[in-house]
Amino acid sequence: MITYGHAASIAARFLVAVVIASLAACQMPPPPQGSRMAAATIAALPAGEVPTVRVHKRATCLCCSRWIEHLRKSGLNVVVDDRDDLADIRRQLGVPERLASRHTAEVAGYFVEGHVPADDIVRLITQHPKIRGLAVQGMPAGAPGMEGGHDHYDVLEVRVDGSAHVAPERKGRHE
Repeated sequence: MITYGHAASIAARFLVAVVIASLAACQMPPPPQGSRMAAATIAALPAGEVPTVRVHKRATCLCCSRWIEHLRKSGLNVVVDDRDDLADIRRQLGVPERLASRHTAEVAGYFVEGHVPADDIVRLITQHPKIRGLAVQGMPAGAPGMEGGHDHYDVLEVRVDGSAHVAPERKGRHE
């Protein structure tokens, strides 16, 4: 026979379990370290000195939209240009065809091709290296906009001559 006290104890344990599960489901994981660093760097720039990132993408691309959200959460100003064909803009910006991705961005005279993390973009606009831009090839799981995995990926610096190399601090990223 179940007594009132025993039933109340079972109900209380069930209620505690439901509350704990609900709280766990509501918690958002912390942003990647790179996002926090980018946001801190952007916040330190004088007002009006944060360049706008212009993102060219297809209107229906979900991973592009998630990457844009990553940039905005990092403190970057983003303007979106939805278009059906990215080939012309890539040619204008000097993006090598072999590095073409789902979206192309431009900021401060550089191109950004693919799922490049915000902290790399911030480093680009604050350090002003003599390169054309940055690129991440493919759609690696775990890159900003491609959450849900932990693929290692390289962020490539594209030189003025079109050649690309991996800078040591960008090799094998996994956010």
